[in-house]
Amino acid sequence: MIRIGALAVVAALTLVACSSAEEGPRPVTNDEADRIADTFFENFDAGGAGFVVRAVMPDGQSITLDGDVDFVGGAGRALVQADGDLAAADEVAWLGDSVLVHYPGLPDAAATFSRDAQPWVGRPADPATYDLDSLVAVVMALAAPQRENSLLIQQNGVQWLRTDDSSGVEADVFQYGDATRVWLEADGIMMMRFEGNNSDGDRPVVVELADQGPRDIDLPATPEVTSIQDISDILVTIE
Repeated sequence: MIRIGALAVVAALTLVACSSAEEGPRPVTNDEADRIADTFFENFDAGGAGFVVRAVMPDGQSITLDGDVDFVGGAGRALVQADGDLAAADEVAWLGDSVLVHYPGLPDAAATFSRDAQPWVGRPADPATYDLDSLVAVVMALAAPQRENSLLIQQNGVQWLRTDDSSGVEADVFQYGDATRVWLEADGIMMMRFEGNNSDGDRPVVVELADQGPRDIDLPATPEVTSIQDISDILVTIE
């Protein structure tokens, strides 16, 4: 199945970019379908990448994640900049189905209740409930341990949209229906950028990948982490 099936939570953004000598959109060629089929596996095969995520939630809150991901090990860590309710967190880390969120104000908040708490809060990943988890899921979905089927890519109507050199590196922009746009290095298979939105058009997400290669993610040690079950009543006072 084409990898975009795992990214059904997003849809295409309205974009502005440089003009191209060739006009699009048009159906992808066999060669282009092969490149797209390779790109998600290429991310996995590289091991990991640096990434920046920029997103806006339906309530208008903005979130930026800036960090590294280990696609093979299923781990990552990123600094968080956010406004609104999400501003209480300044870092997120994950491993498999577990997410750790760093709340620098949590120990002081717990002290007002005569309780102890570490600033890292651990919990099971829940993309349907937590905005941070949903963004982590998008990042992790940009890699696959198997190559895609290029014939299915063509059958699903993936289109070449245009060329773009706004980042200083020429790229081909491909569009999956109304849901997703992916930037691939021109004539190559390296993914440079992903853009999308939800079906209501009010949750734009941009992921930029760079410096693909193995990553050794430094995760918080167990003594630094408080289970959300032990601190949920206090956590709501700072979120």
